[in-house]
This record gives sequence, C-alpha cells and structure tokens, in this order.
Amino acid sequence: MNLRVPLTIATALLSILLSSCAGGPDYASVKASGALTPPAGKGMVLIYRTAGFVSAAYKPYLYANGVQLPARLQRGGFYSMEAAPGPLQLAYSKEKGESTAATKTNAVIQGIVFGGIVGGVLAPHADVESRRKVGLQVQVLPGQTHYVTMGGAGGDLSVADPTEAEEEITECRWLNPPAR
Repeated sequence: MNLRVPLTIATALLSILLSSCAGGPDYASVKASGALTPPAGKGMVLIYRTAGFVSAAYKPYLYANGVQLPARLQRGGFYSMEAAPGPLQLAYSKEKGESTAATKTNAVIQGIVFGGIVGGVLAPHADVESRRKVGLQVQVLPGQTHYVTMGGAGGDLSVADPTEAEEEITECRWLNPPAR
C-alpha cells in the first residue's frame, strides 16, 4: 500500500484543524468595517497570537487590571478591548483566576523552596497562583490602537510595533466579536 496518500490526507486534515482553531472574522475585514476604531476618549488594545503549530493547544486566559477577560487567546486569533487612557496591566495564565505581580514572585519562591526540599515532587501541586504569568503594562493613549503580541510557544506578552503588527495580525481571527 502506498503510504503517501494516507500521509498526505493526514497532513491536510491536521493543517485545516490547526489553522481554523480561532473563529470569527479575519482582522482585515474587521478593521475595514471600522469595528476596531477606538471610541472618543478611549484607546483600543489588540492582543494577538499568530497562527502556527507550536503550542496550538495552549489557550491562555487573559486579564486586564486583574480582571479575567471573556475570551482565551488562541493561535491565529486576536482579542480587542476598548480601554480608558492611562496604565493598563495585561496578563495571561493557564489557570483561571486573578493574575498579579505577586504571583510571579510567589512562583519563584515556591519553586526554590519546593525544589530544594522535596526535589520538585510537590512543585506541580503548588498553589494555583504560582502557575500564573505576569504580562506587561501598556500606557493607553486616547484615539490610538495598541498592539500586544504573545510569543509563539506561550511566550510572554510584548508591545508590538504597529507596522509589524499590522502585517502579523492580518490573518488572525477575531476572538470576541460583539454578539448579534
């Protein structure tokens, strides 16, 4: 039996499955519709992950100023949010719940204590807070769109250059379109 045909079919199915993991309209059509224009006196923040195979199953929870946002950040997707001018603390986590700077400090301390005392046996069962990640702070400006990207394999959040972000986000799908 020729193995090329089943392998080709399996590869095609896997590509379709992974490329369609994020739903909603694509960025280009959403932007063209004007839906991503910040309202008067507010800024727009777009958080995105480019499409790809690495960490496709990882869909972190997003947080803004410690409050969990409704959508999880999938590969090939973007989340939009209007924000008041001023500092905005963005974070992400594998686990549900609040994510703060203290959780990162606690994770380091617990990792050292658990790792040193019990050789890491209990570390995976440490407090849920210890598995959360701290993101970054964005200074939101009124009337501006701010782009934040997550690294490929569930890496940290970082502010993206608007020109580069426009190229990277083009194929991404809107994860939180308004309900109709």
